[in-house]
Amino acid sequence: MATISRRHAGKLVLGASAGLLLARRGAWSAESINSVVRGVQIGAQSYSFRDRPLAAAIEGYKTVGLGECELWQGHVEPDERQGWQKIRQWRLTAPLSHFQEVRTQFDNAGVQLYAYNFSFRKEMTDEEIKRGFEMAQALGVKVYTIGVGKQGMAPMPVGRSPFTGEQVYQNEPVDIDEGTLQQIAQMTGGQYYRADNAKRFQQIYAEINKLEKTEEVVNKFTQYRELFPAVVSLGLVLLLVEVTLAHSLLRRLP
Repeated sequence: MATISRRHAGKLVLGASAGLLLARRGAWSAESINSVVRGVQIGAQSYSFRDRPLAAAIEGYKTVGLGECELWQGHVEPDERQGWQKIRQWRLTAPLSHFQEVRTQFDNAGVQLYAYNFSFRKEMTDEEIKRGFEMAQALGVKVYTIGVGKQGMAPMPVGRSPFTGEQVYQNEPVDIDEGTLQQIAQMTGGQYYRADNAKRFQQIYAEINKLEKTEEVVNKFTQYRELFPAVVSLGLVLLLVEVTLAHSLLRRLP
């Protein structure tokens, strides 16, 4: 498989495209944490627990009751204070089994690893960029890529007017690198989509939503209202009327 170059990654990030990092559904090693509130799944990025190591962060999810996590890369990589060169070396040499073990920790805690936050930076090498997608694959994370827009010229934001403060646009050529987007999706078991209008973009999100389903346990409560008292009361009234009439001038003839 060809290497994803810095130029291709730049097109992926800055061009008319988008990537969704979604976790592959698998068998849970523990009962999953149900953090659905009124039909909305609640989760958090592990950056919210950046003051503690990964194991303690996972315990934090369990304590708070959060069932989904977007994993922050700082929880699996060396401390950035060690320097960029050491982090680069670690990325290129760390066994992918390390990331598989990370996924297992989340599964054992009943927390779904939903996404992996791997930030591209200009000083990254092509090997680092490719390695990022290999890490995502080892974590069980799929990448769904979407080529957005039409080929040709399109208005792109270039800054703001110094006089009005309004956004200034300039027509730029749009060249969607569909080959690279397809390659990225293939590497992680995801899928590539093409959207040239807003309606198609919405359809793609609906299709992905059907592919990536999460089983949730929802407690439903049913409130019953007893209606028999009204029926019984009506029956008693009718019975009383019958008895009254039977001892009046309107009583039945023998």
